[in-house]
Amino acid sequence: MEQYDNIANEFRRADEKFPDVTRPLLYSLIDTSTLKGRRLLDLGCGYGEDLAYFHNLGAEVYGIDSSAKMLGHARDNCSNGEFTCGQFESLPYEDGYFDFV
Repeated sequence: MEQYDNIANEFRRADEKFPDVTRPLLYSLIDTSTLKGRRLLDLGCGYGEDLAYFHNLGAEVYGIDSSAKMLGHARDNCSNGEFTCGQFESLPYEDGYFDFV
């Protein structure tokens, strides 16, 4: 989406400047011992910070975002991930492909 492409750099810089209160909460809800070797899809992966975290815990990570520029940042953050530019309504994966979404 063009609007997200236009703000991708600014969004990332702004997000990284503020203390993160939601990520620690989200991460605390996940049994990270179950991630190793499992497939995880991040819908709206943005610049890939969460994917890098989950990849470092052993997950096979996939991200989808509507912004090609955001995906460029995601690839920089998580070079081992697989990324798709697209909409959530039409995912290019088979049903049941992922262990976590």
